[in-house]
Amino acid sequence: MCYAIPGRVVRVEDGVAEIDYFGERKRALVDSAEVEAGDFVYAQAGLVVQKISEKQANALLGSWEKVLPELRKKDGELSRRVVGENAWLEGVINQAFEGRPPSAVEAEKLLALGEPGDLNAFYSAANELRRRRLNNACCVHAIIEFSNYCGNDCAYCGIRRSNAALPRYRMTVSEIVEAADYAVNKLGFKALVLQSGEDEHYSTKTLAEIVEKIREKCGAVVFVSVGECGEDAYEAMWEAGARGALIRFETSDSALYAEMHRGQELRERLDCIRFARKQGFLVATGGLIGLPNQTRKSLAQDVLLAKELDAEMFSFGPLIPHSQTPLASCAKPLLDDVLKVLAASRLVEPDSKILVTTALEKLAPDGRRRGFLAGANSFMISVTPAKYVKQYDLYPGKPQHDGIADEIRAAQQLLREIGRAPTDFGV
Repeated sequence: MCYAIPGRVVRVEDGVAEIDYFGERKRALVDSAEVEAGDFVYAQAGLVVQKISEKQANALLGSWEKVLPELRKKDGELSRRVVGENAWLEGVINQAFEGRPPSAVEAEKLLALGEPGDLNAFYSAANELRRRRLNNACCVHAIIEFSNYCGNDCAYCGIRRSNAALPRYRMTVSEIVEAADYAVNKLGFKALVLQSGEDEHYSTKTLAEIVEKIREKCGAVVFVSVGECGEDAYEAMWEAGARGALIRFETSDSALYAEMHRGQELRERLDCIRFARKQGFLVATGGLIGLPNQTRKSLAQDVLLAKELDAEMFSFGPLIPHSQTPLASCAKPLLDDVLKVLAASRLVEPDSKILVTTALEKLAPDGRRRGFLAGANSFMISVTPAKYVKQYDLYPGKPQHDGIADEIRAAQQLLREIGRAPTDFGV
């Protein structure tokens, strides 16, 4: 299975291509690609990323022509809304289906739900809303974690500056480009995330060089996840061809943020995110669930803040306490605590991509599946080279592999089981 499905360009107007996928029309920005009507292309994150030959496209489309309707049938079966007995909840859900998202107060009350029947109704409604707005499209990103050095000392993070027990590594430019080439041109990914700690070793010039060399070799949309590296760096990476930025704010509570991020302010983080969005980047952002002293009110504000920041992707995941951090003795959140945030995100922003993090499987073996069935539709697979992946130790139990084949097969199997397909969302 490839991680995108090619489509045929019907027309191009004002920099936007209309693309046909088995009779369904979607739009994607042409950006740097040169395409015209009749061309076959891959699109990802609303961007045309690669043009391919008609022969290549037909070979791939032939295999998808039968599979796609079967997947959509399965998705339809699994996303039927269950109407519950809670009149208030059904009212909020119905409003969301009519285009009126939950208010801050309503979002907070959604996160307080606890009765099994209410949760079932809530999750199933979020999942049906996802299907109605985005069909069975699922966005799959490859992620390369190219450095575990970090100048920050965040209280929850395993690669924090103070973790002297962690062996550190930095990939060279050529290693990063080689890993990207393998992910895109051998494995078939069409969306790529370049992630590191906030490592000043990589200058603005070097970050731009990495992006430029990847774009020369790879037909994929490139996201960067390098933290607060400065406006000049984001401008340079944009000019080099990066089009997405993953920058989480972690919490909308400024006092809690300061407690978790020694010497840093939430305002600075939000300024960075807003600058990236103003520059043109597709922004992926969100926060941690389960921080000490976190309240439902602040979690509800986290969801609304992601919407306010015009996030392309909502990224919320659980705190998994790490033994080498000040939060080592904290309890993990319950899976439902996370699922409620994912479902609330879907009601707040029905057309968004909502990420299922790998950390969900630390809360329950079927955590990723249940995240998808609560309204999520995106995930990431690490393609970090095996000799480095064990050292990118964000949290204990993070998937560590000697090769990515098993993880890819497991992801493919999960997508088949829940009826999802790696089609583009469009703009």
